[in-house]
Amino acid sequence: MREALAVPGVDGLVAAYFSPDGPFAGTSFDLVGENPPGVLTLDDLLATMLLNISWRPLAIRALIADDNGSSAWLAQVTIWLSGEADLDTVRLADDRIVNKHYELTGHDDLEVTLDEFIGLLIGARIPGAAFVAQWPATTA
Repeated sequence: MREALAVPGVDGLVAAYFSPDGPFAGTSFDLVGENPPGVLTLDDLLATMLLNISWRPLAIRALIADDNGSSAWLAQVTIWLSGEADLDTVRLADDRIVNKHYELTGHDDLEVTLDEFIGLLIGARIPGAAFVAQWPATTA
């Protein structure tokens, strides 16, 4: 982070992004609604919309209906400055782990990451190339 901020001109861009008088999300992103860890809520949808990320109707309907079971998962999506992202999840009912690493090259790749995250939480769809494990391991 310090290296990124040391690049000439970046400090001004960061200041503009976080200025409450500016047109960017900045601190508004952190201040929108509730943010319980491991649970995807309507407040999360609103916060990400401040970043110009859209959500598909299926995800929004599932959250409104509150029948998506997301509270049954511990989940985290980490987006790195390097342009990578990690999806890390554990389903509490059976300790099933589903993790995936992403190489992000643009906004479309981020939308794929979030779509796969929602698909896992509300449709139990395992993302392609994901690491899947269960603890304790079941024996045949």
